Amino acid sequence: MKVGTTCKQIAIDIRKIGKKSTGSETYFYYLVKELAKLAESKKHRFLLLTDDRVARVKKILGSLPKNFEIFRVTPTSKALWTFYSLPRFLKKNPVDIFHTEFILPFYLSHQTKMVTVVHDISFKINPRWITGKDSFILNRLIPLSLRRADAVVAVSQFTKDEIVREYRCPEDKITVTYPAVDTRYFCSISQEEAQREVAKILGARFPFLLHISSLQPRKNVPMIIQSFGKIKKAAAKNLKLVIVGSRNGYNFDQKIDEEIQRQVLAGNIKLGDVIVTGYRPMSQLPYFYQAAEAFVFPSAYEGFGIPLIESMACGVPVVISDIPVFREVAGNAAVYVDIGKKNKAEKLAGAVKKLLVSKKLRAEKIRLGRERIKSFNWSQLAKKTLGIYDRLV
Repeated sequence: MKVGTTCKQIAIDIRKIGKKSTGSETYFYYLVKELAKLAESKKHRFLLLTDDRVARVKKILGSLPKNFEIFRVTPTSKALWTFYSLPRFLKKNPVDIFHTEFILPFYLSHQTKMVTVVHDISFKINPRWITGKDSFILNRLIPLSLRRADAVVAVSQFTKDEIVREYRCPEDKITVTYPAVDTRYFCSISQEEAQREVAKILGARFPFLLHISSLQPRKNVPMIIQSFGKIKKAAAKNLKLVIVGSRNGYNFDQKIDEEIQRQVLAGNIKLGDVIVTGYRPMSQLPYFYQAAEAFVFPSAYEGFGIPLIESMACGVPVVISDIPVFREVAGNAAVYVDIGKKNKAEKLAGAVKKLLVSKKLRAEKIRLGRERIKSFNWSQLAKKTLGIYDRLV
């Protein structure tokens, strides 16, 4: 296919696919899958660039049209890939558009238009949430990337506003495309079936609160554990807290294990009351969501928060922090907690207990949540992204 006609050569960085990278992996997986379904995509050629084995990525993505091709680009270390491997590959295989997230390569011809996805700018708002090395790199390269980008994708209006305010990026350069949830995974099983499946995974059946995330400091998992200790001490003796996420994940919050030990020593909980499952594949997540009594997600900062809409899709009530992006995403479908002042754990515990006790409140939030998720659609994200590509060349 030749450049210069209506056909475009579009390269997409899909390195996150298959890497247990939570939100980023979900975003690029569904972007590719939904782009492949669009009739308007047939006129373009898509080069999907990975640092993994092509056969493995093909297995994950499944069947794709002939105009979608997967290429392995090496060497594979992050810095080398962005600033050496990728420019070298694209010099040999020139494209009209390159689409990645956050940091852009700086050695590509300006004839190649560049699109970057910014999921959030937590590193700018609070550098202490990540390592010093990551903070140094991001706070120096993100401003350069935003200036070099021909288009920026933000995952929420909140994130767009943050980018404009913090980096003075032109508003008309930024497009908001909301992530979504695949309802085939999250709306097709009963609570009874979910409880049986979770019992197989965890070895027993019991009522539990649920948290799913990357377990980074900004997720406030120690606060959840502290509030859980207060709930257990007050009444709910059989209740457990299930935390789905990997201790080996990037920027894992070391205070999580410290808080578990603190609550055990204080006599508020017993060993085994808090279960950290490690990483779980997407195919298992619906079981955890639908079997839970409530989903607890008191993040200090998010760009969007995919687990929030996943939980609403599964019909589980949610207790979340009262931050602007969650108001944007959840509307009135959640129970909000102010985590910006003193007694945060007490407030979170009180909100969870209220949700556990009131059947009327639970039913109302579940109903509103199922309505709310209709606003988020992967197909719409793909169409808006394709519109960005079409405007650039």
